[in-house]
Amino acid sequence: RRRCPRAQRRRDPRRRRHGHLKNLSFVAYFFWHARFLALQGESDWRVTAGLSFLGAFIVLLIGMGWSYAFVGAVLGVYALLFVSSAARRGGKLQGIKYVPAAVLVVALAVYMSAGVSGDDGAASNLLGSLPRTLDLSVYALGSPWAGVEATNARQWPLSTAYVAGLVGLLAAAWVIWRKFRRGLSNGSLFPLYLIGYGLLTALSVAAARGGDGPAGVIASRYYMDLTLFGIGTLWAWGEEIVNTENPPKADLAAFACFFMAIGLGQLVAYRTEWNITPYRAAIFPMMNEAIAKGVPDEEAADLLQAPLAHARAGAQVLREEHLANLA
Repeated sequence: RRRCPRAQRRRDPRRRRHGHLKNLSFVAYFFWHARFLALQGESDWRVTAGLSFLGAFIVLLIGMGWSYAFVGAVLGVYALLFVSSAARRGGKLQGIKYVPAAVLVVALAVYMSAGVSGDDGAASNLLGSLPRTLDLSVYALGSPWAGVEATNARQWPLSTAYVAGLVGLLAAAWVIWRKFRRGLSNGSLFPLYLIGYGLLTALSVAAARGGDGPAGVIASRYYMDLTLFGIGTLWAWGEEIVNTENPPKADLAAFACFFMAIGLGQLVAYRTEWNITPYRAAIFPMMNEAIAKGVPDEEAADLLQAPLAHARAGAQVLREEHLANLA
């Protein structure tokens, strides 16, 4: 039976396990690294070596194209700590604290030099149309609240995702500013990694997939990565409320509304995904046939969710590189 690799990826549990492993390794590293930076006094060289090895392993063997956002999130926390210490004239990080970050940068450089950096046009798209990329990244940030399937099923305008992303972005900026004013050392750094990773993922998705417009950046396949942005924002905001003596009622009400909005959006998204799963399973054979025939027309390309030229080029690569049984 002819198989489409894209369909196999959706069916094959090993692909799903890799996505879960990637995110689990990212989150575990963020948590460990946050604890590492928060430690007072001399750092154990064994902890530094272990963290450095794990970071390089993730970038080179697990993270793949998501490694840019992963490394960027870690460097972003370093930047916040540097600015905070300069503003408060506080103690600076020990030199050994920068070793894991240096290893991440080197590993990412090796990954890029190996020619597996992913979409070569993403960087040029990001710089060539920065305003549009920034605009589309807001849609991406709102996609965990209202993805393209949910908006289509309920005939909501795509601007729903934009409004959700804008609210999340403003909430994250407000929370980070509050943490910065209070002092980054007063609380956990961990949610900042999640916020940074989700934000950079949204930018990279907008740069690489923005050619298809808003619908291309709010696809459900980016959910696992982009949802970390909302989780980090909720975590940091809740921590600020807990650490504030007698928090204002307005703050509590805003947090409750934000939490319920995300929860409602998750409910809608999960219910929609559950309902359309049988239809996705039925469409796989049709996708297999379209690729086996070399993508004969626009209708076949639409079925594969790609422009006609791109779909035909992909089918040709599959055939020439023997990546699928299309005989």
